[in-house]
Amino acid sequence: IICRIREEDMDYQDTILYHAKQHILCSAEACDAFHLLGCHLDPFKPKQRGFGVDLAPILDKSLACWDFYATGNCARGSKCRWQHPLFRQRLFVAVKNLTELGPSSATTSAA
Repeated sequence: IICRIREEDMDYQDTILYHAKQHILCSAEACDAFHLLGCHLDPFKPKQRGFGVDLAPILDKSLACWDFYATGNCARGSKCRWQHPLFRQRLFVAVKNLTELGPSSATTSAA
């Protein structure tokens, strides 16, 4: 997810990212289909001008390895009797200047 703002509004980058994190946290709490990995720590990993977060599905709450979901890791590894997520989806959020061209825009402009 890329939020493009004007150069004069770049001072609001931290506020925009804060609200994006809050919205993701609220959405994850309200949803039974997926969980934020590492939610008991800080699930948001800093990235250039934004952050990344890992989401994973929960197939059966009664069988889920809550250590893995809470921290993003399980000390028991392959010996764990609980279910770990089969896959994870990484979501990136970034704030960029409105005038910056993305990779596909640069290619299109050159043609």
